[in-house]
Formats: sequence, C-alpha cells, structure tokens
Amino acid sequence: MFSSNSCYRVFPTPLRESKTQEEAEWLEKQAAARRVAELDDPDLRPEDKNPEWLRSKGVQFFKQGNFQAAESAFSQAIRLTGKMPDLYSNRSACHLKMRNFFKAIEDASKALDLLDPPVDENAVDRIKAHVRRGTGLCELECYAEGLIEFEAAFKIDPTNQNLEEDCNKLRQYVQGTYDGELLEYQSTDESSNVSTDSDDC
Repeated sequence: MFSSNSCYRVFPTPLRESKTQEEAEWLEKQAAARRVAELDDPDLRPEDKNPEWLRSKGVQFFKQGNFQAAESAFSQAIRLTGKMPDLYSNRSACHLKMRNFFKAIEDASKALDLLDPPVDENAVDRIKAHVRRGTGLCELECYAEGLIEFEAAFKIDPTNQNLEEDCNKLRQYVQGTYDGELLEYQSTDESSNVSTDSDDC
C-alpha cells in the first residue's frame, strides 16, 4: 500500500490578459457592423440615415409634446452613432416625460460617460444629464441618490439659484425636516433653469 504526506496542489489556468483588449475591440467592431447591416434598408430615406437630421427631428417632436416619436428618432440616431452624448441626454428627457424612469437614468448615465473628461465646453450638457438622472432617481423615491446628482449639477454651476433651491429642498426632505411637497417631474430644464439651445431638449 502506498501512502504520501504531500498536500494537494492546484495549478490554475492563466488568464489571457494580453487578449482582453483585442477581444473588446473585435466585439465593438462586430456590433458596429450589425448596426450598419440593420440600417442598410432600401426602404429608409437618406435623411433617416443621418444622425444630425434625426436629432433635430427628435427635438422638434419633443417640443411638440410627441415624446414617443422623439424617443424613436433619438433611438434611431443612437443606432447610427452611439458617440453623441446629447442623443442619450435628449432621449433621457423623453423617458422622463413618459415616466420610464429606469431608462431615463440609464440614458443620462450613458451621456455622462460620453461627456468624460469634464471640461468647460460640456458643462451645460453635464448639468442636464445630472439633473435628469437625479430627477429619475427622485421619481423612484431614491431621494438620497437624487440629491447626490443635483449636488453634482450644482457643483458645476454654483451660481444657479434654482439648482441651489432644489438641493436644499431635497436635503431637507432626506433629513426629514422639509414640510412641503416635492414637485412631480415638470421638466428637467424648468426645475433647474438650465439654458437650452434651440436645437436641444
């Protein structure tokens, strides 16, 4: 009979760390190719393949109060190019109006990811995205998390009195010292007094 005093040893398989970046790039290229194939539809008009045209059409629908059509236009533009943060931010505004709060938060988060690094040129867009994400969180009764977003927006523009008031109300509400009622979502830009361009939601 054979006996041994040695202990059991495990030899883990090494990770393919050097291939991770290449695999991510390949997956991104495949996703882009699928998007192009989806859009290679002979029934689509040339302007339906132009993200800028779709963006302006979406803004027009939004201003007319047709939020479903606006969301559809922004979604089509995002399928064409997922690199424009204002498309996600505008679609987030549509979702807020349609009370799709989880989708609004997701789109506002994606807009903020694309607005990195934070610079002065994208400050207004970052404020809008923070306010929209904060509004979505507050509508889901996640007031402490919503307050963090409003404070992030106020940190970008500390001169904005409406944002300061919103932060104070939310802070008092979270602490249980606010006597009034928090307003239902009216419009992210109305509640925060963020200036909007004519070609934006």
